[in-house]
Amino acid sequence: MPRLALAFCLLATGVLAQGNDPMAMQRCIWRCLANSPGASSVEYNQCVARLCTGDETPTASAAISGTWRSGIAGDGRTAFAGVDSPDGDGSGLFYMCDPAGQSYLMLYGADAPPGAFHLDVAGQRYTLNFDMMRSQLTSNIAPRVGLLSVLASASSVAIVNPFGHRLFQVGLGNSRAALERAYAACGR
Repeated sequence: MPRLALAFCLLATGVLAQGNDPMAMQRCIWRCLANSPGASSVEYNQCVARLCTGDETPTASAAISGTWRSGIAGDGRTAFAGVDSPDGDGSGLFYMCDPAGQSYLMLYGADAPPGAFHLDVAGQRYTLNFDMMRSQLTSNIAPRVGLLSVLASASSVAIVNPFGHRLFQVGLGNSRAALERAYAACGR
């Protein structure tokens, strides 16, 4: 059997996605996404489960899964609550605050210019201006504002750049608890 045909057969069965190579798994996930109607579709989740992870019981939220976490940033005083992008590219959405009164959303590691970004959550579109501050795209936001309350109660949020392209979509699992821990750490 020619090498190309063997590689295609292995790829089609998901064998190359198994093992400890995270990039092989990521490529498998991208293939599933390219061959489906979108990341929230049943087809996509079934493909990932069947070919990439070996999990035969996928859920519709697997494509946008994300459990929020909270903690203290490297400066020792800024609290955060947020989630990494499922793309595995190091980007994510974070709420940040400190005891001195700073409070902002950060699009960490986002590959986009500053401007008006849209956060599509719970059937609503929120537009925030993100500037390059603190070495990342950030938007000052008061603690416990309406948007943060929506993030604490919805299931996912999509981040859309100023050109109308979706950067990523993340789940909002545990967002309420993570935000509350960040608020408490900042004295809010």
